[in-house]
Amino acid sequence: MSGRIKRGQEPNGVSEPSIVDNPGVGGIHFERKEFLVLVAAQTLALAGVAIDDFLLLTVLLVISWGALTYVCIIHDGKRQYRIVMALLVTVLYLAIGYRDYELKFIQRHHTSATLVVNPVISKGTVEGLSPFYVGETPAVNVSLLNRSDESSIQQPNLGAAIIVVDKNDLPGAYATYRNQIKYTGEGAEVGTVVTYHGSSLIQAPYSTFHGAPLKQDEVSGLRDGSKALCVISSLLWKDRSGSYETVGNQCYLLAVYPDEYNWAIGKENGRETKIGEP
Repeated sequence: MSGRIKRGQEPNGVSEPSIVDNPGVGGIHFERKEFLVLVAAQTLALAGVAIDDFLLLTVLLVISWGALTYVCIIHDGKRQYRIVMALLVTVLYLAIGYRDYELKFIQRHHTSATLVVNPVISKGTVEGLSPFYVGETPAVNVSLLNRSDESSIQQPNLGAAIIVVDKNDLPGAYATYRNQIKYTGEGAEVGTVVTYHGSSLIQAPYSTFHGAPLKQDEVSGLRDGSKALCVISSLLWKDRSGSYETVGNQCYLLAVYPDEYNWAIGKENGRETKIGEP
């Protein structure tokens, strides 16, 4: 008596193996339980990458990596294939972990330092700036602001130079006078740690810097607008992501309208350079 042959069944009544039980390329095949472990491991890995928490990501990746490595160990395929697969999985997961470490840890824990120049005020009077006179010692306060909401500035080393510069030489002032910057010393006057949420200038730590006493030609140039008083500054600092330098270039000079002095910002002002790893 004849009948229709069911799908997956040979004419002699013997069922065909399922896809997951068939030998694959190179003789590698997976049993159903191994296949389920692989699916679970990949789900954990994808979930970890999607979560904005590096610690949780690490836990999920380790569990996923462990599951995949376990499959490589218990699998009955050829040993060399299992070893190669385990190594590839390890390298891949290390790459994923490092990438997310860069994105979710280093970048998140990198803050931003800002240098702000302000006049020295004593008993309600501005000192060290206009009106300029012969023999006056220029003086300014350089304040350090931390713009981050999550990370602090550590071991700040703040330095500055106050130089009288011809107005026509302002574009190259930073490069010319950078070597005259004098640092206050690590943490001196500024403190060893500048905590986050330090965006208020009133609460910002600062150091006071002085220039050389003004000469007659410098005073004349500052008064007629042909010269400017430039503050070239540098901050060496660290956070949890590495070591950095932030530079400042701000010049005080007579504006278009007589007797009105303003701060001109140089192109280097605020430039940040990474100079070391954590």
